[in-house]
Amino acid sequence: MDQTIGEVSVPLPQLLEDSQDTYLVSDAWHEAVLGTQQPHLPCKVSLSVVQESLPKNWPVAQAKNDRGQRYPMHVFMMTRGTRGDVQPFVALARGLAEQLGWLVTICTEQSHAAFVRKHSDVHSGKIRFRPSGGNTEARMDSVGAHFLLTHRAEFLQMIALARSEAEFFSSATVFVDYVRAMETEPKPVDLIMFGFTLAGVAALVGEHCRKPVVGFILQPSCIPSKEEDWKAVQPIHSPDGQSLLDTVDEMAFTSHNSLKLLKDLAEKNPFASWNLNHLRKLFGLGPTDTWQAYNQARVPIIIPMPAGTFQRPQDWPDNIIQTDFIFLRNQAGTGRKSLGEVGDFVEAARQEGKKLCLITFSSMPVPRRTLLRIIVKMLNEASFPVSVIYVGRIDEGPEDLENAARQFKETGRFFEARAVDFGLLFPEMDCFVVHGGLGTTVEALRTRKPCCVTGPLLMDQRFWGYVCHEKGVGPKPVFIADFEKHCVDFVNNAVDPEDPEHWQANARDSDWGKVQDDGVEANVNCIQGLLSELEPLVTRSEVHDDSWMMQKSWLCCSSGRVTEPDAPEEISSEDASSRQTHRCAACVRSSSAGPETSPCSSPVARRHCALRAASSHWRHQNHASAPS
Repeated sequence: MDQTIGEVSVPLPQLLEDSQDTYLVSDAWHEAVLGTQQPHLPCKVSLSVVQESLPKNWPVAQAKNDRGQRYPMHVFMMTRGTRGDVQPFVALARGLAEQLGWLVTICTEQSHAAFVRKHSDVHSGKIRFRPSGGNTEARMDSVGAHFLLTHRAEFLQMIALARSEAEFFSSATVFVDYVRAMETEPKPVDLIMFGFTLAGVAALVGEHCRKPVVGFILQPSCIPSKEEDWKAVQPIHSPDGQSLLDTVDEMAFTSHNSLKLLKDLAEKNPFASWNLNHLRKLFGLGPTDTWQAYNQARVPIIIPMPAGTFQRPQDWPDNIIQTDFIFLRNQAGTGRKSLGEVGDFVEAARQEGKKLCLITFSSMPVPRRTLLRIIVKMLNEASFPVSVIYVGRIDEGPEDLENAARQFKETGRFFEARAVDFGLLFPEMDCFVVHGGLGTTVEALRTRKPCCVTGPLLMDQRFWGYVCHEKGVGPKPVFIADFEKHCVDFVNNAVDPEDPEHWQANARDSDWGKVQDDGVEANVNCIQGLLSELEPLVTRSEVHDDSWMMQKSWLCCSSGRVTEPDAPEEISSEDASSRQTHRCAACVRSSSAGPETSPCSSPVARRHCALRAASSHWRHQNHASAPS
């Protein structure tokens, strides 16, 4: 009986560009199809173009051949999520390629392939894309996601945060397979970088493949701390006052203790189809606590935010390094003319003396009905002449609201577009309504104009909402359903020349960096400065008797079957002894043992000194320009 195990979809121009390449097979849910036998490696197929079958006027496929290329370093970036999770990695990849000539492989979801390739044209080094499987933005439109987006309870937010890594465990063996396969390339992987949703998986890949790992974390609130004020989930109260349910929710489901408990249930549940301990065991690794292991091994965790952006927990170790905000800039043009139609709209509004308010929620699914009600109310009831620009998803709303919006478009007071270059548009605005993503929020704050955070308020979006409020540049964050009640008050206070809430003055006095500074060079320099002390990741977890599996050469064919070698590779007693010695040396920084196990002899201890110096350097460099 015929059975479909998955599919491969390749754009024809891409297939013609590569005369032969290997492609990941995905199922109907866009997840990678995995082998049925352990360790469940991904199913891939090789496709090639039969030159003789092409029409005569078609371009001839060119085989990829990097054999003559020499790259000083090869970085494997692994990240999954929405475009906001991927974009900073693309900006960093461009910097590593352009400034240092490195080879960078970005492994993320297929839905971001065109975006990555669009920005892969570099003059030095090279950037390439590899699919991880999955489609987060498609899942955001699912029934379960909509339930989460429309319910406010901190409990549900904590559940989502606790499952943020477990949702992507299905890609674990895909990452392992790529890194291992690249060992046969002219330049194997030298360094693995990961985002916060893949912290545990990155530890597995790094330790199994014996590669150094570095975190690039855009959501600092996910990093644990014992400080009571450091919340994993920021509570959002109703504007009408804090209810008893709000109080219980805040007490029980905002702390890192609650997060750890729920994460353990989500990631180590023995009844789950995927759990972290099982995945580690497949590759001969024992259980471990991810963040504890990273801190003990002094793994660099880079947060691209300068000191002063938030109150850093005092118990964070020095391997957590703050640098500078990073942005992906479009070099296509400058000025209003480069914005096209939206630039014409801005020009007309300025000539008529109108203030401009930008509303954007990026890829967050905000109901069209709610969005139009807010815009129509703003334009009808604002006390000052205001025009509104909306950038984001455009669906079909109720007829009466669509008609009202159309009338405002015809009178030059409303404009909407699916995408605009924010680097060019934001400096033209007078106030902002954003969803709370790092990139969008900081871009708005850099213009030194009032900013309000609203929307579904997921995870770090709440964090940035409170940053805006605590810096005095906008109101407390509220859910999008509540914002309709307060949208007119916000826009009035944001553009009122009297500045009754002092948002305008506070925004002018704050320093979030120069609008034209993309922060790429600062982050590239930080990574380059850490290179000399990076060592392959080793955790304190026990090595199980099945550690010989690390030596297997697994093969996967297009049928989904997995085969293994007849016998495991023997490990000599000398090798075993040296590995154990290395493992012990990494764990005895505080030991009073002899010279062979002193802190000075441990690569981890040496890295600790380098990280302390790097952390001190970045704190010193950023102190003068810290956001006030």
